[in-house]
Amino acid sequence: MTDQPSIGDKLTFFALITLEKPISLLPTSCMWRFGSVLGRIAHRFAKKRRAILQANLKIVNPETSDLELTKLSQELFRKSLGNLASTMNTDCISSKKIRQLVTINDQEQVEVLDNDKACKFLKAGVTLPLFGKETSITPLPVILAQNYDCPILPVTIKTTAPGKWDLDFEKPFHLAKELDKTEATKLLIPIMEKIMKEHCSDIFWLHDRWKVKRSL
Repeated sequence: MTDQPSIGDKLTFFALITLEKPISLLPTSCMWRFGSVLGRIAHRFAKKRRAILQANLKIVNPETSDLELTKLSQELFRKSLGNLASTMNTDCISSKKIRQLVTINDQEQVEVLDNDKACKFLKAGVTLPLFGKETSITPLPVILAQNYDCPILPVTIKTTAPGKWDLDFEKPFHLAKELDKTEATKLLIPIMEKIMKEHCSDIFWLHDRWKVKRSL
C-alpha cells in the first residue's frame, strides 16, 4: 500500500511550485552564486560531510597534500551547491535560454544514437573496484546498451562560470551482448576513472561514494 503524502509534504510541494516562477525570472548566475555562498558556509560547519568528501578525494588522488585537499574541498562545496541551486532555475527556463547557458562540444558524437535510445542511469548495482577500492557501480548502462543494441556515450559537464557550463561528449563505444553485466561493467571503470580525475572539481563528492550498497 502506497503511503499518502502528509500535509507537510503537500505544503512543501505547493511552496516549491509557488516559488518556481519568480525563481525562473532570476538570472541563473544569481542562483549559482547564492548556492556557492551556501557551499562556503556548509564547508565550514558540515564537518561530517566534509570528512566524507575529503576521504573520497584521497581515494581518487592519494598524492594530494592536505593543503591541496582543503582547497579542493572548498571549491567542491562551492561548486556542488552552486550547481544544485542552479537547478531551481534551469528547471523552469526555456530551452533557448538553456542553450545560452550550456555550450555543447563535439555534437557530431550524438548522431550515432537513435532518438529513442538515449538513457539516464541512476540505480546502484554490482560491486567492483573503482580506484582500487570496492564500491557499487550501476550495470544499467550495460543492460540498456545490450538490450537495445545502442552505444554507450560518456558525457561530461564542466562549470565554466557562475551559471554556465560546457557539455562534452567522449567517444561512443559498443559492448558485446555475450558479456555478463559484471564483466561488461568492468569495461566502464577506466572511462569513469579518467572522467573523475579530469573533472574532479565538478564531480558530486558529498555522498559516501565507496559505501558498498546491495547488488541487484
